[in-house]
Amino acid sequence: MENNILDIIKEYNPYNNPYTKALLENGIRGLLKEAENNGIIIDASDYYSPCGVCRAIIEAVIK
Repeated sequence: MENNILDIIKEYNPYNNPYTKALLENGIRGLLKEAENNGIIIDASDYYSPCGVCRAIIEAVIK
């Protein structure tokens, strides 16, 4: 709430976050591998779409 939205967008770098970096570089498989490397085990077959997998990983990360 303190920064201007244009500054936030200009400074945003998804490669600074290991999860978004893995997703951008290697797709959902890369994201799953990064999660596994951090002790988060997700069975992708439990989810209807890659979006569900991402949400599950985000929920596990923020816990």
